[in-house]
This record gives sequence, C-alpha cells and structure tokens, in this order.
Amino acid sequence: MMKNETGNVDYPYTPPTVDELGLNPIFTSLGWDEVGETDWKESVYYWWWEYMKRNKEYGPGHPLWEDFGDINTDFREWWIAKGEYLFAEPRRMYTFKRVSEPISEEVYTDPNVMIVQVPLDQPVTELRQLFASYLDAFHTGDEPQQGIRAARSSQARYPVVGQPNVPALEKTLAVYDYRLKNNKMSLWEIWLALNPNMGRMIDPKCLTPEEVLDIPLTKASWTAAVSRYCKKAKAMIDNTGHGRFPDLSN
Repeated sequence: MMKNETGNVDYPYTPPTVDELGLNPIFTSLGWDEVGETDWKESVYYWWWEYMKRNKEYGPGHPLWEDFGDINTDFREWWIAKGEYLFAEPRRMYTFKRVSEPISEEVYTDPNVMIVQVPLDQPVTELRQLFASYLDAFHTGDEPQQGIRAARSSQARYPVVGQPNVPALEKTLAVYDYRLKNNKMSLWEIWLALNPNMGRMIDPKCLTPEEVLDIPLTKASWTAAVSRYCKKAKAMIDNTGHGRFPDLSN
C-alpha cells in the first residue's frame, strides 16, 4: 500500500503528490506553480480521470455522478474533493504505537488488534523472536502486497484493475487523441506522425530494392498498431463508466 506524506491515508498505488503537511493533495513545498501534469502523470489515478473525461456517456444523471462528480475541472481540485473518497483504503481503526494511557475493555477482545506487554530488560533478539511468534499466531492478514494482488485485496470504493502500466496508459491515450483530432489521416500516417524517426523505413531513398518491396507490409503493421491502441483506449474509456480502470474487457 502507498501512503501520502501524512501517513494517514493508504492507496493501493502511488497517489498524486502531497505537501509536507498533507493538507492538500498535489501540493508540495514547491507551491502550486511548480506542480502540474508532469508530477500527476506518474499516478494511475490521474489517468483514470483523463480517460473518464473522454467517456461521452458520463455526466449529470449517470450512476457514478454522485461519487465522481464533475470531472471537467482542474485535476487538483477534483482530486482534493474526490481522491481519498474514491480510491483510498478505509482508514484503520488502530495504528502501531506505544500505549501511554488507559484503553477501553473492548480493545482486549477485538480480533483486529493485539495488546502485548514487552519486558525491556530482555535482549532485543529474544524480543524480536517472541514478537514474530505472536504475529505468526495471531495475524490473519496477508503480507503487504503490490501489483495485481494489491488490487484484488483492495477495499477502496473503486479499486484499480490489475497492475497498471502508467507509461503505456499515457501512450495509448495519446494515440487515441491524435486519431480523433486527425481522422482524415490513414492509420499508418498517424503512426508515422507520432514516430517521425521511423520515416526512413518507408523512404525508398533509404532502402534497398528488396526493402522497398516491404513498404506495404510496414504500413500495414503501423496501421494494425494504431488500431490496437485505439481499441484499447476505447475499452478503458467505456469501462470508466462502470467504475473500472484500466479495464480492457468488453
């Protein structure tokens, strides 16, 4: 689990940047002006917001509107208002600390917490072994998990699906957006526009006679690649309307 800098809020995956006091998500000691998309793009939750903005079915009256609210706003404002509510794990009732005041009787019988008495005149090695034995005997939860297992065990209102590849999410959406803005271009032309360094692969002046014959195959490969990116993006966009991301299922 990932925590913000206050240590009080757990997220299955890294949340957007927070300031030293933990007052406002996406606000650091650098100030608002120095923090922006470059910082936010490292978080899968930013991309959930970006993909959902492209879901034409989402808006007032949508089943998720009450939870997600208006997403056509500044990301930091939306995250401050909605981030913890949507994506954080439920706040823990107990924290690891030294007890310095009386505790209620209910705590002694609560299976979610263990009360121990530690004799500090014993060697540290022995104490560690004893504590480990108690954990083995009474701790029923799994070890801290990441990736796919973390998502599966998340109790957030809207858990992330699987193990997201954040750079791939960014690239997929970039291809999708470019396609929408340039719908008169062929798919292979879109690939070339996004990867101009690959132009020599279809430039007869740079190829042997045998390689020139492969130009149609190269263009077909680029066409298929753009088509795949767009199909994936559309599936993930649609599934944001069902509260799932990044989900490629139909």
